[in-house]
Amino acid sequence: MPRADAPPATPPCPANLIPLPVTGGHTDSRLRYSRGENREGLLIREFSVARKKIKAALGNLVEGALRRPSPPQHERIGEQKMSDRKETSTQPVYPQRTAEEIIAGMIKPASCEHTEAGRITWEMFCAAIRNDVETLKRHVAEDPARARLEFWYTPAIHFAVREGNLEATRVLWEAYPYDEVTKLIHMSDNRDHAAVANYLREQIGAGVFEADLRLHEAVESRDMEEVVRLLTEEATPTEQRDPAGRTPLHTAVIHQQKEAAERLLDADASVDATDHQGFRPIHYAYWNLTYWGGRVDDKAGLARLLMERGAADSITLAAARGDIDAVRAFLNKDRAAANDGDTLQKRPLSTAVEGGHRDMVRLLLNHGADPTRAETRTCPNGSALMTATVNGQLELAQMLLDAGADPNGGIDSSGWPASRAESDTMRTLLYSYGGKPNPIWGYIQKGRIEIVAAILRYTDDPFAQETSEYLTTPYTSIISGWSRSKDKNGPTEAYEGMLRLFLQRNYPMPKVLTECRTYLWHVPAMTRQLLEHGLDPNLPDWQRRTPMHDFASNANPEDIQFELMGMFLDHGADINIVDEEDRSTPLGIAAGNGDKRMVQYLLDHGAEPNKAGAVWATPLAWAEKRGHGEVVEMLRKHGATG
Repeated sequence: MPRADAPPATPPCPANLIPLPVTGGHTDSRLRYSRGENREGLLIREFSVARKKIKAALGNLVEGALRRPSPPQHERIGEQKMSDRKETSTQPVYPQRTAEEIIAGMIKPASCEHTEAGRITWEMFCAAIRNDVETLKRHVAEDPARARLEFWYTPAIHFAVREGNLEATRVLWEAYPYDEVTKLIHMSDNRDHAAVANYLREQIGAGVFEADLRLHEAVESRDMEEVVRLLTEEATPTEQRDPAGRTPLHTAVIHQQKEAAERLLDADASVDATDHQGFRPIHYAYWNLTYWGGRVDDKAGLARLLMERGAADSITLAAARGDIDAVRAFLNKDRAAANDGDTLQKRPLSTAVEGGHRDMVRLLLNHGADPTRAETRTCPNGSALMTATVNGQLELAQMLLDAGADPNGGIDSSGWPASRAESDTMRTLLYSYGGKPNPIWGYIQKGRIEIVAAILRYTDDPFAQETSEYLTTPYTSIISGWSRSKDKNGPTEAYEGMLRLFLQRNYPMPKVLTECRTYLWHVPAMTRQLLEHGLDPNLPDWQRRTPMHDFASNANPEDIQFELMGMFLDHGADINIVDEEDRSTPLGIAAGNGDKRMVQYLLDHGAEPNKAGAVWATPLAWAEKRGHGEVVEMLRKHGATG
């Protein structure tokens, strides 16, 4: 966008001269003037020529339009000449929006209407967008855990940072140092919110992310010669952090690189440095996640090495290695240690359950271990019972339920214990303690067509009681179930049968899916059937991101991206639609990713090179700030300005 004080493209017209339209054949783009010719005669001559050319051009356009058949939607616009685009493009205007306009632009999820936690979450989001510090402080004072409330992995601090609200960011960060802070910093940088970005960097002791990561890369690639060279010849700092806050020693443990770990420790690498998630290097010797299913096999013996080199012990680590005497020693020293989470919020109780240590579980429960205590933001109800359920540990599950474990306590997007039980015995136990059985979408996802058919026999709308949009439609579960079964080389006929069943019943297509929307295009053949039965090709999520945005970001395997794009364009998808989160079109998303093939496809099919919801969100702006020079050139050739 040109500066306000930039010189005009056309020089001012002298008072005694008349500016005339430029006709073809002139390389000078300025208006021409004549001093030697009669003014009226000049006007007549020039406008006569111009009129003839315009008339001829219009005639050609009309004749061509009458003769040319209408191409499919996704083939229409690529025929326009680049020169025409340049001549007709204008500098777009991106008006500033108020907080209320931003809030109105989002789609309020159903769960934020129908549940108390959801209503509080939405109020926190709105306060963060408005920079309403008093409302945020009130909520945090009433319950500090409210700063952790999320919808679809998005807490309130995300919106405070997104809108550049430093005061709101401070309040929320002080209540909850968000573990994915790197994403927040990058978002601040992208939107030129320098004050917010600098504040967040100060909180984690990070500089601008232009770190020298050669040591990380050498460790990961097992290039020990380069590791030694960097440590000796160049004295590369061992405490250099990657964007996740990890040191080279973290990287060595994650990739089971014992020799590299020894070299780094010999060079005085910090043995207990924590990354943004609170993981110390030794934690990665045991887990890659803090909840069930995250245990790793420490084949290289890195945990022992790190303990020998001075890593701090904890009751959680003692439980992880099955050392009941060490666990007892921690409890004798401090009974509250039964609920300690170390620096990564991993409780000793769930750790003991992971290892199947019955006596240790009983010891911890007798000392007050709470099976419902939160473990990171994805486990608000703890993970011990889910672990016991999935592992089929009936005795441990009984002990946990007797201690107050919640059979309906969900974990991330993995369901809840009662919904994950595989055996009849485990289900019976969990149901007897108040566990809720699988709703119909659970049976759909498991391919239990006989149960689904029986349920449909007795009710017209088995989804009526669900509080989330993605649970009120069968189609996400059908397609995700088909995809998962196929990945395991399992049968898919039941899912295909259920799709026919619901389509024949004319079960309505979703109008909005705030969660799990992308499942709908995991199987293109099924997706096509949904489109033919009325699925909105611009189906939005809660931030008005559409299928076209997803395809442009390569959210699906690359070999089906263009097939899906063509399919949706043929059914009327808007190629220039702008979302709320990134304020970008699909072209903007592709340009930011540096995806030349996708950028070219979108330009060929009518994407506007300057369309965006904000000046920092144009395709050209994304490509320039991320250093995609070839994409910048492509966009400029198609008329991108800025």
